[in-house]
Amino acid sequence: MKCKFYCILYTLILSIFKTNAILNKSKFIFCFLVCLLIGFFGFSQSPWIKNKGEFYTQFSFSTIPSYNEMYGNPDYLLNRNITDNTFQLYGEYGVSDKTTLLLNVPFKNITTSDVINPILLDPETINGSTSNAFGNIEIGIKH
Repeated sequence: MKCKFYCILYTLILSIFKTNAILNKSKFIFCFLVCLLIGFFGFSQSPWIKNKGEFYTQFSFSTIPSYNEMYGNPDYLLNRNITDNTFQLYGEYGVSDKTTLLLNVPFKNITTSDVINPILLDPETINGSTSNAFGNIEIGIKH
């Protein structure tokens, strides 16, 4: 299947190259390499397909430590510190020798610190808070 795809792809690009005088050799090589990469991605499969009944799990943690500046154009300072932690569970399970189910579940924990409201006559503290939520849950099949 791969060989047939690449032969058809090569023939198509070659025919465009011969019929179109605008398309020079460097453009031809670039188009061919792009199509070749698309073919690799379209037909590639991971070598780590699980056998039937096998599973793999991974737990990970990532953090954006306490920060108080938002980046943009222009950057600006926040009136409190923010901490962003992510706990993530990744798993694969072999349904058959050629099919694997995938699951990725991130859990977000975002914490903000207290801030003192800068009203001069009656300063008050605005309490920080913590928010917990699931991130973008991914479910997939690898075949």
